[in-house]
Amino acid sequence: MTVAADIQQTLDELTKVYGAGGIKITAELAKDLNVAAGLQAYNLEVPARLLFPVLSPIRNKLPREKGRGKAVEFKAITSADTNARNGIAIEKQLAPQIATQTADVIINYRSFGLSSDPVTFEGQWSSEGFQDLRALAVANLLKALMIAEEKLILFGRGSSGQIVSQGGLSWTLGGAIGSTQAPTLAAQSTGGAIPASTTVYVVQTVHDGFGESVASAVASVTTGAGSTNSVVVTPYVPANAPALTFNIYAGSAAGGPFYYVGSSNGADVTITAVPTSGQQPPAADGSYDPNSFNGILSYLFAGGSNAYIKRTKAQLADVDIPDALQSLYDTGRADPDVVYLQSGESRRLTNITLGAANTPYFLVVDNQRGATANYRVARLVNPVTGKDVRVEVHPFMQKGTILILSEGLPSWYPGAGVSAPFAMDLVQDYLQIDYPPTAAAPYWVSEIRAYGALKGYIPFIHGVLVVENS
Repeated sequence: MTVAADIQQTLDELTKVYGAGGIKITAELAKDLNVAAGLQAYNLEVPARLLFPVLSPIRNKLPREKGRGKAVEFKAITSADTNARNGIAIEKQLAPQIATQTADVIINYRSFGLSSDPVTFEGQWSSEGFQDLRALAVANLLKALMIAEEKLILFGRGSSGQIVSQGGLSWTLGGAIGSTQAPTLAAQSTGGAIPASTTVYVVQTVHDGFGESVASAVASVTTGAGSTNSVVVTPYVPANAPALTFNIYAGSAAGGPFYYVGSSNGADVTITAVPTSGQQPPAADGSYDPNSFNGILSYLFAGGSNAYIKRTKAQLADVDIPDALQSLYDTGRADPDVVYLQSGESRRLTNITLGAANTPYFLVVDNQRGATANYRVARLVNPVTGKDVRVEVHPFMQKGTILILSEGLPSWYPGAGVSAPFAMDLVQDYLQIDYPPTAAAPYWVSEIRAYGALKGYIPFIHGVLVVENS
């Protein structure tokens, strides 16, 4: 019996159910059943495969502490003795009196969360026997929020304010980067195709990891003779802001429009031709959001934080991180735990520390015809304390930005009552909210929301190294 006849016999049996008219193999039915090749199995794997990374290393390590109210406030003792008494006591006299320094810290809570893809009745019904579509939507939502929170913990930038305002300390953090001063321009007679006597107008924007600022003040320069002119732009670096990258825009008129020509994390950008189209600076400042809490970089770059901040125009050198570790110990008696960097800086660090001449290569011989070779710097020894400092690639770290983080207080900070230098303080941790279908919106939507903020106790035991020529 042929395949077609076998199928027809099966369909003939169905006429007893569907009526005397019978069911015949039409051209459309034959095509759907693939009669020529026989019935084919449809191997749909259950459940749906979640093929995306969920990377939130800092979030996963931070303590999550219970808060209440609308803000967290604590009294900080910042010095046991501002008078620095020498401790010499004289008989029948009161010993030298110390002067303890304190400060008040207030950190406002903010809401953060995400909502899921809508799940329709039809979508839920059609997924029966395969997977619970509403549960899958919430599971994906949870993973997405963990990734978003990691970015907020690193780059979050909220409203500007002073969270320490007495005791000789004042941390001024957050706020819009705004319109900065203009970059510095230098006309060159070679390296480009800008005509002679052309006035080039340039603005810059700043990206702080959270978003891009508005355009700066306008700078201009006029080229000399010849037709191979170029303009070298040196970005202006604003103070007390995590200026991680700079976008450069150029135009032919002082009032614009300006178009994108390049970006860097502080190194010079060369304009070889004045653009006449392309991306323009944003109209609104995206470098902050008043509804966001401030992240780690906002704390470290805050005015008065005394965190270790260094920008270097050279490439990463083998002394840069050891110098930072020494400075952190000298100023705050810090003993950091981890260095977070971008993938390119990880390779660069390996090359400058292990790639020198006569460095031994460790080989693992698999068999007589093959071997496994290569190396990577996974730890650095703190040259001051001797502690192993982990070197980890962070998926969201900006190019050229190296974060040196203390995950715990050094052992010589006794009785501080602090679980960690940074912690998430949450009135409400992740809460799933399910919104029922309505006549106007006949589908399910779920939300996961939290209410709290990142609180930082001691900014000066952390550091940031920005390598502009990376």
